Amino acid sequence: GLYQPPSNGTAPALLIVAHLHRKGDHIHGELLDSKRRGIGAVFTGAEKYREGGAETRFEIVAHEIGHLLNMVHGHADMKHPTAMNMYDRRSGANRAQSWASCIAASSGTTKQAMQAFFRNGARSPAGLPLSLSCIEHLRDPDPRRVLPWGVPFDDDPGTETDIDAQIVCELKVGRHELQVGQPIALAVCIQLDEGAESASIPKGLGLSEKTIELRIDGPDGLRTFMPKKQVCTEGQRLLTSRSRVRRSYTLLGDANGLLFPKLGTYRLSVRIPGYTDHSRPIEVSVSPPSGALASGQLQAFLAAGLPSTDAAGWKLLQLAIQDEHMDRTARAHFANELLTRHDSASHSATLAVAAARFDAPRTYQRNLLWRLGRMSRQGAAPDSAAPELLDEAEQALKLDDEDHPTLAYVRRLRKTTTMKAKT
Repeated sequence: GLYQPPSNGTAPALLIVAHLHRKGDHIHGELLDSKRRGIGAVFTGAEKYREGGAETRFEIVAHEIGHLLNMVHGHADMKHPTAMNMYDRRSGANRAQSWASCIAASSGTTKQAMQAFFRNGARSPAGLPLSLSCIEHLRDPDPRRVLPWGVPFDDDPGTETDIDAQIVCELKVGRHELQVGQPIALAVCIQLDEGAESASIPKGLGLSEKTIELRIDGPDGLRTFMPKKQVCTEGQRLLTSRSRVRRSYTLLGDANGLLFPKLGTYRLSVRIPGYTDHSRPIEVSVSPPSGALASGQLQAFLAAGLPSTDAAGWKLLQLAIQDEHMDRTARAHFANELLTRHDSASHSATLAVAAARFDAPRTYQRNLLWRLGRMSRQGAAPDSAAPELLDEAEQALKLDDEDHPTLAYVRRLRKTTTMKAKT
């Protein structure tokens, strides 16, 4: 794929330093290829990176490098926060106490090396230590677990549930009957239980943030949704009795392939790890593909994750979009994939109309963000349609969530566009 390093294992892993993630300033890092872990990013425009000191920035960079080495949030298993904790659990940590606890719990050469470095407290390192499970993971005799590529990233968010928080997750799907290779439109609705008091929830709610977990129980057993790109979020927000949060998605596959690769019945459910129990399961029936989807070559292209180098596959997908018998959600999703991942001047205008005409909610939002990103990169002229596009994006996001964190990104673009217009 686009972000995978060479398979011979000789290329270095890459850590990109960029300004701001399009979802907003609550995101300080991103693993760009969950399948092989060869490239990550740190965002200097993130709130904690921008306002924090040298140690905060060091920890953010170290945290993302940890992901490249296959360290996951679940490895932060010490009593005190460690470098692989999510930021909210690291920010209030007592660093000296965390290091002392790590040394005390260590043994053998690991303990000797750390004691020699600290010299009874005469030296103080930057940041927080790794947990003992991280250290053992790095010392694992199997190098495939440590190299920056070769093994899929697999972050286990944990199984703990705080039902006392009285936060309810509800899953809705666009349709209950699909074909193999057809995407599914779904929405996750989050609100307080009736009569419950306000509760704190993650600011960044989403599948790529892994603060929403999607479980799929199908013919091959139980699996959870594994994003192709995982972002590291920060910050909390207050969920009140008046607020209702919605996250819309149109999904075809994840880092492990198609979500519905076989015929049969699948049961879907969602939750916020650590906050809610699973939603009531929803059944989806999957049947054989028909029409344009029945092409074996197209099915192989979809199952492979729409590889950017497969020109023949993209051509087949473009032809499939023109099949008026295909489900409108599928047409919108495939049109948006062409727009965002395989764009060319020859078909941009045509597909933009197609995507707008058949959009599911998430496809519509994603298409708007893609257009905003392009506007930001190219620079919007004062007489362009940028203000109207920003208004449209802001309205679409507010329909899902009045406090949607991506609104911060839209507002920054609006400020930049206004400044350009004045000059």
